[in-house]
Amino acid sequence: MNGGIYFSMESILVTRPCLPSAPNGSAGYVGCTHCWSFIRYVFDPGTASQILQTPLLPSVRSDTATWRYEKNGIYSVRSAYRDIIHNTDVLLQHRVPRHWSTIWKLKLPLKIKNFLWRICRNCLSTRMRLLAKGVDCPNICVVCNDHDEDGKHLFFECNKSIGCWQRLSLWNSIQQMCSPSLSCSEVIFVVLQQFDVPQQQIFSVALWSIWKHRNNKVWNNIVETTQQIGERANSFLSSWKNAQVMNLCNTANNTHHEITRWIKPTVGRFKCNVDTAFSTSLNKVGFGACIRDAEGNFVAGRTTSFTPSLDVDMGEATGLLHAMQWAK
Repeated sequence: MNGGIYFSMESILVTRPCLPSAPNGSAGYVGCTHCWSFIRYVFDPGTASQILQTPLLPSVRSDTATWRYEKNGIYSVRSAYRDIIHNTDVLLQHRVPRHWSTIWKLKLPLKIKNFLWRICRNCLSTRMRLLAKGVDCPNICVVCNDHDEDGKHLFFECNKSIGCWQRLSLWNSIQQMCSPSLSCSEVIFVVLQQFDVPQQQIFSVALWSIWKHRNNKVWNNIVETTQQIGERANSFLSSWKNAQVMNLCNTANNTHHEITRWIKPTVGRFKCNVDTAFSTSLNKVGFGACIRDAEGNFVAGRTTSFTPSLDVDMGEATGLLHAMQWAK
């Protein structure tokens, strides 16, 4: 362990040695020269000697690098990830104590939740963050040119952002929670925990809209008003909600079609089912009819097509007329 970085040779490779000859009279671990050199390089002379003297099975004929976390010995990202997840030291290095479920449970598009996660993990490429990574760039806020551009300033202290929050009628509540001692991520979590669902939604989307405005200024030199920033947030949220309603309606319709069942006619009668199809490219309307008895047994069927193509209502009616004429 050195500076928080560790190397576990056992967790990476397990070596299966071979048997042609052993260096310096080694009775056990024998094989290619680079294997011996590697062992002597990693271990002290006494330990290396004991390893090289380890008795081996005669059936082992070749040196093979194997991955211990897969039965077939072949490396896979899945098994490596699983090993890392179960390694407490690695988790402690990267874990950030936050109520992350607050973000992931939001009723919002995934891209907005990912954006919130990036802010709270300090992954957003603000100018102060870029400077910390060694990128040569100005430190002044690109929007107001009056303060170091970090997350908290950009979203909660910049005059343009404050104007957006005021236009969305959220600033009074945010101002009470935006303590100087809190970081940007802490402010976001406090706000999300205090707001109701509609407020959480517009607050989260407004953060995204503010960041989009900032990027428009950096890359396209476009200056937007607080009204434009707020309208973009409201429009995005409204469009997403409308899409969710449509999806629910489509799901309900699909469910209705799935549970529809054919109903048998009464004894002594027959039932004729008709369906119509439309082809714009062929300029045709096709229809099919099937007659079944009271037990559901097939009696007769027919398919045909005619031109020109019609609208749906007229095509269905014409198909039904053809079926009635045929069934007579």
